[in-house]
Amino acid sequence: MRTSILLTVAALVGIVLAHPHPHQDPPQPEVTEDARLKGNDVRILNRPINRASTAASLETTTWDPPAGMVSALEEVWTETLKRRPNGQGAFDKNREFIPKLMANYHRTGAGKIDYCVAMSNERNVTVLERANMKLGLQRVMQEWVDTLVGFEGFPITKVDLDVISYAVTHRSQVQGDTTGLDIFTTSEVDNEGTTKCDPRCYRDNLKTSTDGETTCPGGEKNMFDMELRLAQWPMTILGFGAEWGQAFRPWFIFRHTDDDMLWTLRHEMGHSFGLIDFGTDTVPTGQENFVMRGHRAAYITEFDAWMLRDWWMKLKAHNGW
Repeated sequence: MRTSILLTVAALVGIVLAHPHPHQDPPQPEVTEDARLKGNDVRILNRPINRASTAASLETTTWDPPAGMVSALEEVWTETLKRRPNGQGAFDKNREFIPKLMANYHRTGAGKIDYCVAMSNERNVTVLERANMKLGLQRVMQEWVDTLVGFEGFPITKVDLDVISYAVTHRSQVQGDTTGLDIFTTSEVDNEGTTKCDPRCYRDNLKTSTDGETTCPGGEKNMFDMELRLAQWPMTILGFGAEWGQAFRPWFIFRHTDDDMLWTLRHEMGHSFGLIDFGTDTVPTGQENFVMRGHRAAYITEFDAWMLRDWWMKLKAHNGW
């Protein structure tokens, strides 16, 4: 399983970037964590980028990337196939965002993504935190989808993102009105102290509605597409993303849902769309600052958008959408 880990600049010397299983660390004072991040945030926010939201090239609804990106996009696809098992196995991961969006669109006629939040067993979640978390997920999800709206037959314009379930060790961890929520209680936690969402309710586009109704307690209404895992990690680790969802430390996702720190969520959601990481030895020709190159951009850039458009084109052709 591919994972992506974002680290603070101060940690790059001592921590391996691709470490897939962050070890558990005692909770740290939040003010210390913010202080360590502040300097890095300023550098990221001050880097010059061409934001996707204002890029003229993205007004086209057909494949016509800027000439200066053509070679870079070919390099990205070559690198993607290297990192995926069995070459064209790039298309075998039907659990990423685009296949799930399309499966839900064909099933319901609308763009929809449902989340389950797996809580750290040491943490409660307040009413305000629940609302902010959902808002942040919705905002960033829509930013990525906006780069595809109207492009080469992409049928979705707006994504309805909802948090429909929580996995906790005690129901009291989810504070406030829980009417309509599926709260899965379990004593099982991973080595980061995080609970696991009910695997019987995980929906991918290979599972039919009938399967869901027979395997998930509560049926179709309790099935989720993505997980958000909240783990107690060292403060040098911000998060990671994969086809199943994203993971962050609780303090980050609860406190940075409406500010420029959302660059981390933008990056990790990019992985859940299928986009890969880029290190110093794999930087595409002519491209320096973009959100899928960790710590290089705070916002989705024109190049990020064309990478996702390329991914949509290939998935569309492969699946016959």
